[in-house]
Amino acid sequence: MAKEIEEQPITFKNGINEYVDKSNNDINILTFLGK
Repeated sequence: MAKEIEEQPITFKNGINEYVDKSNNDINILTFLGK
């Protein structure tokens, strides 16, 4: 049980990083199209 709780934040962090990467990609595409 404790092990699962310890690993949780890492997964959570990775999820945020993936979300940020996707957002950055979307912004880059919009910027590129806007030029």
